[in-house]
Amino acid sequence: MWLALLIILVTGVLGSSPFRLLADGPPHVTATSPSEHDADGDGIMDPYDNCPTVANPDQSNTTGGRFGDACVAPDVRLPAAAKIGDNPVIGRATRLDRGILVGNNVTIGEYVILEEETSIGHNVIIGDGTVVRRNATIGNRVVLGPKAVVGAGAVIGAGAVIGRDAAVGPGASIGEEAIIGENATVLAGVAVPARAVVPQGMRVTHQTFPTKSRR
Repeated sequence: MWLALLIILVTGVLGSSPFRLLADGPPHVTATSPSEHDADGDGIMDPYDNCPTVANPDQSNTTGGRFGDACVAPDVRLPAAAKIGDNPVIGRATRLDRGILVGNNVTIGEYVILEEETSIGHNVIIGDGTVVRRNATIGNRVVLGPKAVVGAGAVIGAGAVIGRDAAVGPGASIGEEAIIGENATVLAGVAVPARAVVPQGMRVTHQTFPTKSRR
């Protein structure tokens, strides 16, 4: 009798539950309150999703690590000493060296190189083929265009944009919300002021230079 009552009770609870149990994966959840979210619409609630920002209903995870294949390409090796924040998207053939720090919600393209001890802030976008040399610092909300190069020890301020094929030399600093145009070059040790605009193709060789300023 007690067994029959238990079966009835369990059946009733699961029948009305928001969870659909899977034999070989995390629970699929239907949102029943504002605190439950499925950002990518793949039927798996964010707390259980190994890739909350890219739809991956199969939850494929070749490496068995924190992140599913849809967010971190299977051929990307995450060094044990690296610190990777939440919700990364990292493309194939990208190299991450030891000691790097990557913030939350960072998108890194294909064939990118992040050398040792680099620091990447939150909400950063790094285009395909970009290289960030050792000990460089990339602030929050920075956009690095495809095939850009950031030299060793350079500092890119929050909200700055580095255009396609642009180069920032070793030890240079780019101020917050500055824009470095496509194919522009900032030589080693040069400081570009906050909100300055370096035109496309320009070569910046010293501290004072003719730039536009964003207001």
